[in-house]
Amino acid sequence: MANEWYVRIGEKEYGPFASAKLKQLADAGKISPETLVRLGTDGKWVPASKVKGLFESAPTQPSASLPPPDAPQPAIAPSPPPPPIVPPILTASIVEPPRSAPSQSVAVQVNVSQSRAAHSLGIASLVLGILGLLTFCLPFIAIPLTALGLALGIGGLFLAFARRGSGIGFSIAGSAVCALVLLPCVLFTFAVGTAISEGAKAIDEAGKKIEAASKTNQVVAENADGGEPAKLANKDEIEWADAAKPVQQGDIRVSVTGVSVNRVPLLALGSEKTSSDQLIMIRLRIENVGTTRKVEYKSWSGGASILPDAVAALTDNLDNTYKRINFGFGTQVVGQITSESVYPEKAIDDVLVFEPPISAAEFLKLELPAAAFGGTGQLRLKIPKSMISTIAAQ
Repeated sequence: MANEWYVRIGEKEYGPFASAKLKQLADAGKISPETLVRLGTDGKWVPASKVKGLFESAPTQPSASLPPPDAPQPAIAPSPPPPPIVPPILTASIVEPPRSAPSQSVAVQVNVSQSRAAHSLGIASLVLGILGLLTFCLPFIAIPLTALGLALGIGGLFLAFARRGSGIGFSIAGSAVCALVLLPCVLFTFAVGTAISEGAKAIDEAGKKIEAASKTNQVVAENADGGEPAKLANKDEIEWADAAKPVQQGDIRVSVTGVSVNRVPLLALGSEKTSSDQLIMIRLRIENVGTTRKVEYKSWSGGASILPDAVAALTDNLDNTYKRINFGFGTQVVGQITSESVYPEKAIDDVLVFEPPISAAEFLKLELPAAAFGGTGQLRLKIPKSMISTIAAQ
């Protein structure tokens, strides 16, 4: 509507006023030349003194005086004085707003502030959601960003609902983006955490198995004649038992029945022959002293069917390691087996072949993994040099 004026006093706005009403306010001294006014809702605030004709004094009328008694009476009564001339810019009229208008204007200002707050929260939420999307592969960054963005977006939604939906678009978009990024990040982090936990458990279990496999789970018997079940001399773990006595784990008892350094007798495609080099042969007896359970034995010699963690190892007191000797496909050491079932109260014999020990060695250390017969840990035997010499001299 044309010629609608607004007045700003302090932080409050009043209006709209018609041009005539604005003039009346100026004449009544309710607005001063410094008061800010603007024309229409889009006009620029200017001092009231800039409005042409607003503070110009209205033409005054000379006061009436009584004519002298002898003056002739006019035939026509004089016309009433003309109304004050209002400048053209103030000629429009409009009904004066009610007195409650200032309070309504204040309410409008509060709504505008809420709208801006809703827009700001929504935009911030959307920006944080985009940043979270860009850092998705770094959950420790993306999760805090999107969580904060989601909180801001929800706050923007509440403010938007409070003013009947104004500014809701950015809040909805920001909340949606943050939620779509946050949920996969949380699930991914949970999955990684679970995988790490399971991996740590697997590593711990593997460590326990390795520790158990390296443990000396054996007892030493009093006699080695293979007759009546021997009375156990010591139920504690023994690191390296004397090879002169059998060692036992569960129902399996293992004895060293002979150690010699010589040429090894072989069977090659049905023909007998001996090895070209002198090697050390260790003869073992594996006995099942139980009465109810058959035991499957896989040879410690390292044959084709041997378990990878159940092969024998030979070292000496000088930390020299001696390789196990296999003669290849079609050639078999006389007396050596690949696998065998050991029935209750029965025994089998096996032969292990290694490189010959050096002459300076005082004793050999034979390590036999119990996994070869379904046990755990290691059987460890110490073979003194005197035992090798005695056997070799025979």
